[in-house]
Amino acid sequence: MAAPVYICSTDLALSDSLVTLIGAHGIEAEPKRGRLSGIKCGEDQTIIIDLESDAENLYRDIDLLLNRADSPRLILLAGNRHGFDSTDSFDRGRVELLLPPIDPRQIVACLQKALVSP
Repeated sequence: MAAPVYICSTDLALSDSLVTLIGAHGIEAEPKRGRLSGIKCGEDQTIIIDLESDAENLYRDIDLLLNRADSPRLILLAGNRHGFDSTDSFDRGRVELLLPPIDPRQIVACLQKALVSP
């Protein structure tokens, strides 16, 4: 059985909606409302991160995750307050950046891709 997808957001409504959306596609999801650095994960893990979250040290924690030898796959959800645009790049093999407007189908497609990628 695949590891659950972790959802990191301080927005309870968003977390609950994502759990429902992902669960409807047969994928187990677990909300993580604490600091991102407290999550125990490895390269077989996928984490959805709400960049609009008020989590303390969010960007530092993302950087730490990306620089680990066993970096998890990350799906970053940018909102209206984000500082990203379509020209920003990340390690595209392990990170997907979704810019607004975000269609729920994009999230599911990114998850399905992440779950079959080595």
